Amino acid sequence: MMKTKLSVIGWVFLLMMVVSSFAASFISLFNIQDHMLENGLGTILLGLPAVAFLLLQEKTRKEKVRFHWLTWKAILLLMIIAIALELVTIEINIATSFIFSNYTTDAISNDVSSSTFLISLICMAVLPAIFEELSFRGAFFQEYRDAYGAWAGAILSGLLFGLYHMNMRQFVYAFICGVFFALLVEATDSIASSILMHFMLNAISCIAIYIVAKFPEQEQELAIEAQNQYLLMQLLSFFPIAVIGLVILILSYIGLAKCCGQYGIVKEMFSWKNLTFHKRIGSIGTEEMQSEKTPFRWLFSFPLVISVILCIFVILAIEVGM
Repeated sequence: MMKTKLSVIGWVFLLMMVVSSFAASFISLFNIQDHMLENGLGTILLGLPAVAFLLLQEKTRKEKVRFHWLTWKAILLLMIIAIALELVTIEINIATSFIFSNYTTDAISNDVSSSTFLISLICMAVLPAIFEELSFRGAFFQEYRDAYGAWAGAILSGLLFGLYHMNMRQFVYAFICGVFFALLVEATDSIASSILMHFMLNAISCIAIYIVAKFPEQEQELAIEAQNQYLLMQLLSFFPIAVIGLVILILSYIGLAKCCGQYGIVKEMFSWKNLTFHKRIGSIGTEEMQSEKTPFRWLFSFPLVISVILCIFVILAIEVGM
């Protein structure tokens, strides 16, 4: 049964990659003039395979995606975490700028600044937060978690989330955020936390792009500075701020787990005993990890292997081409 479910998850991800390959051609039939609307429609199409997978399962809503509404205190803590995580990811993005191309970020900036703010916010923040979270922290994370435990589920779903973005710079950023989003689900026992976090991070980026677009001369100067080896100075000068952000992130995460009654589970999940002896930590308590019954080789289903190879090929081809 578990082997079949892991294979189905592989087919779901492969279907998402197939949809990604043909989505642009399909969307072009609608003759949509706004690039952000095209991106929004593409996000919906990419999320449909995973959403269909969730709907077809004979489980309750709680069992499928662990959804329940959050308290206002939890939402406030998530807002603090979003700001702290943004400070950390800024440092990560500066670091990856030394190695990988920035073409995707530039393309997104152009699309956002050329559309209305409301359309950009919906297509860049609302739709991805819903459809990508249902896919990666709903379908993928929950199935891998059931098979191999919370940590393996977080890492595996994070890897697929990174590959899904189809470029190296976003892969690093998306992988780290994907793992953390899964940890948020564990801390709150609800996918609502990762949906809200995903929305807030993308909304911050959307707002930042609009603000920068209002100052084109300053934006050009920053681009010239980056070309003139000023990235290292930015990396070093922003490092203390990123460290402060990381400390706030950790403390707020602990507070969130306590607020949602998940602190004991989270504490045990991060314990050395759990990491060493492979316990499975979940919302219903601690059990022997399912991986003792689920061979790790079952993870490498034919569709998943093909999907990963195709993603890596596209990412490398784009990087070499740039």
